[in-house]
Amino acid sequence: MEKITITVKRLANWPRAITPRRGIKRGNVDYAKTRQKLIQYLQELGATSVSLGVAVDSVSHTGWPNAGHRPTFPGVCLVADSPHGQLLFACDKFSLWTHNLRAIVDTLEGIHKMLGLGTVEPQQLYAAFQWDGLEEWIAMGAFKGDLGQPSAVADSDSTSHSKAKTGARAKAKSASTSGASRPTPPPPPPPRRQPYVPVKETFETRGQAADWLAAQTGASRSRILLIESVFLEAYRQAARLLHPDVGGDPAQFRRLQNAKATIEHGAMWLKAS
Repeated sequence: MEKITITVKRLANWPRAITPRRGIKRGNVDYAKTRQKLIQYLQELGATSVSLGVAVDSVSHTGWPNAGHRPTFPGVCLVADSPHGQLLFACDKFSLWTHNLRAIVDTLEGIHKMLGLGTVEPQQLYAAFQWDGLEEWIAMGAFKGDLGQPSAVADSDSTSHSKAKTGARAKAKSASTSGASRPTPPPPPPPRRQPYVPVKETFETRGQAADWLAAQTGASRSRILLIESVFLEAYRQAARLLHPDVGGDPAQFRRLQNAKATIEHGAMWLKAS
């Protein structure tokens, strides 16, 4: 089996409509186990070259992004070259990038299970992750620079996990990160390609601030604007995620304070019902 080439890249553009309101993935999201499962199911997929896009500027000494990073945009993209074609997995449903990565891993696990059950034709299943505009999206600047290559982590994590799952088959599976993504010629422009552009730290209106706070917490925008207790709970929830003392991004925490001040200015609160 061919080795996997994994390259962590700085995500610059999002391939589809951005999720307006985000929440937190339920259950414990263990970052180390997420990485293990990612390697395992990429091997099951037969992937050879993988680009992992996250909107961060650096990686840790392991070659992976730090779990505590709070990027301006939490979406995660994974582009995999496989025997089934070039596949795109993307998720921005959750407020934490590690939760979006885990959602992609859960999707890969679901593919593995469905194929094992034989309830769907493989090509029919993979077609859901094939996008005609993928090559053009990459060529137009989906990623800006390679950040790291987690070869040591990929080898140790995937090998130990696969031994527990598949015994001797794990010897034929390994991961490394030499090389880079292949350049591809752009096809015709895809529909609904929306570039990700970082937003300002300040807000011009209460509505803009409420939109941002709702996207961080999953709370109702209208209730944030109208009901003080809902607003304060949403603020506290966001502060627990974004405070620098717990690994949050200082710029995001400043944005939270600006959102709070903007929403409170001129507020006429109603009683919760």
